[in-house]
Amino acid sequence: MQEVIEISQHKIGDDSINSVSARELHKRLEVKRDFSTWIKDRIKKYGFIDNEDCIIIAPQKRGAGNHGLFNGSDKIEYILSLDMAKELAMIENNEIGRNIRKFFIKIEKKFFQKLEKQDAKRISPTDIQEMNELAKELIQLSQTFGFQGN
Repeated sequence: MQEVIEISQHKIGDDSINSVSARELHKRLEVKRDFSTWIKDRIKKYGFIDNEDCIIIAPQKRGAGNHGLFNGSDKIEYILSLDMAKELAMIENNEIGRNIRKFFIKIEKKFFQKLEKQDAKRISPTDIQEMNELAKELIQLSQTFGFQGN
């Protein structure tokens, strides 16, 4: 079965927008560099801005007396706007990156067509679920773009 990059909603800046996990994008792009180096370099090199293009989520500390240990993972998470994810896919300058970018564009078009039909001004959790369902329906389209199954 083909895996689709999961799209969710996160508040970036003042808006709740479609977003993806940078770690998942990194994996799907089959980037050879380690994730931390890759994402930090891309943010710096291309001028992406925290809380505008993405959100950077630092690990949470466990509590007093924990000697600075983190609760669960000590990894910093990066949540990317769909626009930033498309740009990162494009600048990888490989076929997989171009295909992922096309895939995001197709998902957005399909979703916005749905919103226009509903004449919706706000996106609800139900809309997010429906968008993820649309993404699943686009699995066959992703095969056209050459996605590989995991």
